[in-house]
Amino acid sequence: MFHNLFHKRFPVMLMLTLTVSSVNVHAEDVRYVTDELEITIHRNMSLNSDIVAQLISGTPVKVLKTNRDEGYVMVATQDKKVGWMLESYLINEPAGRAQHEALKKEYDLLKANFDTQVKERTIKLSTELAKVKNAAKRPLELQQENQKLKKTLEDERAQVEEIKKENREFKSIHKDRKWFVTGALTAIGSLALGLVLTRVPWRRRKSWGEL
Repeated sequence: MFHNLFHKRFPVMLMLTLTVSSVNVHAEDVRYVTDELEITIHRNMSLNSDIVAQLISGTPVKVLKTNRDEGYVMVATQDKKVGWMLESYLINEPAGRAQHEALKKEYDLLKANFDTQVKERTIKLSTELAKVKNAAKRPLELQQENQKLKKTLEDERAQVEEIKKENREFKSIHKDRKWFVTGALTAIGSLALGLVLTRVPWRRRKSWGEL
C-alpha cells in the first residue's frame, strides 16, 4: 500500500520540487531596465497578459522571483507596482544612457560647485588685493602730504625771514631818519643860536659907540 501511495505522490512531489527550483526568491536583487525605448511589466508571465506598468531605460526595479524556465522575473517598481517581465530586459548595471545622464548630472553639480567656489575665491582675492593696494598707496600719499607740508613750512619760513628783513630795514631807515632829523634840528638850532649870538654883540657895540 505504501509503495502504491509513493508511486502516486512521487510525480506531484517532483513537479513541486522542479517548480520551486525554477522559481527563485530574491531578497534584495536590484537590477535596471536595459537600453530599450520602453519595457512593459505584465500581470502574468505572458506578453499577452494585462500590462501593470511601463518602464523606460535605466529604471531600477527590485527582483522578487525568477523563473528561468520561462525566462521571466517578478519585479517591483519604485511606486510598488508588481508584475512579470522578460529577464533579458534587465541588466545588473544602469544602462549606458542612464549612466550618461547620471554622470552628466553629477558633472553639472560638480561644475556648479566649482564655479561657485571659483567666484567666491575670486571675490576674496580681489578684496585682499584691494586692501594690499590701499596699504601700499597710503605710504605714498603720506610721503606726498609730507612733501607738501615741508614746502608750505619752507614758504612760511621764507615769508617770516622776508618780514624780519623788512622790519630790520624799516628800523634802519627809521634810525637813520631819526639821526638825520636830530642832526638837522641840531644844525638849525646851532645856526639860529649863532645868528642870535652874532647879532647881540653887534647891537651892544653899536649902542656903546653911540654913547
